[in-house]
Amino acid sequence: MATRLVLRSRIRRSTRDLEQDRWTDDEVNDAINWAVNDAWPSWFVVKQDTSKTVASNTFIYALPTDCYWAAQVWLERDSDLPYKPIVSWRQVASTTSAGAVTYSLYLDNANTYETGKTIKVIYEALPPELSNDTDNTVVPDDFILAKAKSYMFEMLMNKGPAQDIDHAKAMMQWNQQLAEDVRAKRGRTHISSTVHVGGIATLDILAMPGIVGKYRAV
Repeated sequence: MATRLVLRSRIRRSTRDLEQDRWTDDEVNDAINWAVNDAWPSWFVVKQDTSKTVASNTFIYALPTDCYWAAQVWLERDSDLPYKPIVSWRQVASTTSAGAVTYSLYLDNANTYETGKTIKVIYEALPPELSNDTDNTVVPDDFILAKAKSYMFEMLMNKGPAQDIDHAKAMMQWNQQLAEDVRAKRGRTHISSTVHVGGIATLDILAMPGIVGKYRAV
């Protein structure tokens, strides 16, 4: 995958803005990172969290702040045994007074688990933003280039002269469609999740997460 410097150079060449007449480097960098932030659920990084332990009669445990979707939950057993899957759980959302959405893990049978045992959560997180010119990402270049340019032309609609608005809007929409075409080819591939199905059997299935999403500030 290309570095931020290469992505920015390709964007400038394709938009014929080599002299930064329309966008500063900071604006292009912002647009690149907004594109990265839009990558989920098609692209993500897999992480695990082992910071929580079972507490007595406690059913709700906070998930990491970068968790978009908890896929698997495991419980520590004796030291000579592997973790065992927890199959009756769900991810729940709550909204703070400031309007931010946070996610927690609800364990249906937590009162039956031994206190002090580690809870391991495997989850999907957004790919990290590109903070310097040598950073790269798992998100494909074609998606970032198109999505970033859609945001850049949106900027022009807000700051450009009136005669540029129609052109900027058309270019924004065109690049947005290009990005969605790349996403459609990728589809949605998620981590397999062990879940409890209908009280009848425990099955390993490919669980499809809801679109919980987080959005950039406007």
